[in-house]
Amino acid sequence: MAEKKAKTEEPKQNGFSLDYLLKSKQFKFFERNILKMVLKDTKKYTIEEAQKAIDKFKEVL
Repeated sequence: MAEKKAKTEEPKQNGFSLDYLLKSKQFKFFERNILKMVLKDTKKYTIEEAQKAIDKFKEVL
């Protein structure tokens, strides 16, 4: 008999459009301005990916 392996990974989220992230209250005003500069509007991002992009941008400053 074949054994089933338990899935430890969560299913990957589809993500959110840039427009959705810019309207979200999740980010502060200046963080939304950073998102406008660093994210592409044709791609979808998770909240974590957007936050990492903001943090990376802040490191450069």
